[in-house]
Amino acid sequence: MATFEVIERIGNELRCKCTDPGLLLPRAKFSFWRDGKLVEKHHELPTFSEKSDIESGITEGVAFIALSFVKDAAVVVKHLKDQK
Repeated sequence: MATFEVIERIGNELRCKCTDPGLLLPRAKFSFWRDGKLVEKHHELPTFSEKSDIESGITEGVAFIALSFVKDAAVVVKHLKDQK
């Protein structure tokens, strides 16, 4: 289980810092706590599905992107090379 601390809220988005690293599995469920009280349970995060999601990750400086069930790896590699 991983633990995150909210650093900043920008509109509907949150910027978080990982305070206790752990493995995030596909389709993992998340629980959110505020002031010691459970505010949401079993929340699922969206998956990377569009090129714009990958571009956002590159812009933010993500070190690693893992994708399952890629239909054509060459398309992903070409897109990443085009971002340089």
